[in-house]
Amino acid sequence: LDELFARVNQNNVSWLRLSVVADIAKSLGITSMAEVEEMLSMFHELGVLVHLTTTQSLRQIVTMKPQWLIDGICRVIRDPDLHPIKDNEVENAGLTKDLSKMYESGLASWDLLEFLLVRNDRGEFRDQTHFLLDLMKHMILLSDWKFNKEKLYLIPSLLKDRPRNQLHGDLSENENGRVYLQSASACIFDFSKKFLPVGIFQRVVCIC
Repeated sequence: LDELFARVNQNNVSWLRLSVVADIAKSLGITSMAEVEEMLSMFHELGVLVHLTTTQSLRQIVTMKPQWLIDGICRVIRDPDLHPIKDNEVENAGLTKDLSKMYESGLASWDLLEFLLVRNDRGEFRDQTHFLLDLMKHMILLSDWKFNKEKLYLIPSLLKDRPRNQLHGDLSENENGRVYLQSASACIFDFSKKFLPVGIFQRVVCIC
């Protein structure tokens, strides 16, 4: 563990690739990858470092300084009034409409997320877009939006509250008789034919 922190401090970084951790372990006589991952799992449980394994992108990064994760998330989930982004930066990147859409409906494009993560970056988040998006999915802060041809991501915490009467004004019906909202992102649970898996309702309550 001391060797890992020494490498992080020496290179002035917040994380290490799994392959680097494996090389350091090998230099200390630990040659089994299974032992390395078991060690990382134990340190993760103790809160010494962060190592998630639910996706390949998450598995490849060992975070030694958790503040780096918070900083990355805060580049996306932020109050635009308290932490505004300069209009000229967004305009120069051609993402003015994307940014407005994100703050209005909670839907963000890949290009916008990548821009937000690397803007004013000193190399901390470069090439880490996949990792940080997988992290946000893991923490239920973001999910894929699969209702458009364009690849979008829904960020629930950026959704704006709207008056109930305004929502009713936007209600429409498609050819299948399904009711939907024309100009707002909404989550509707229909219990008429199916039921929610155990634990989902409690998690939704926590998020809301």
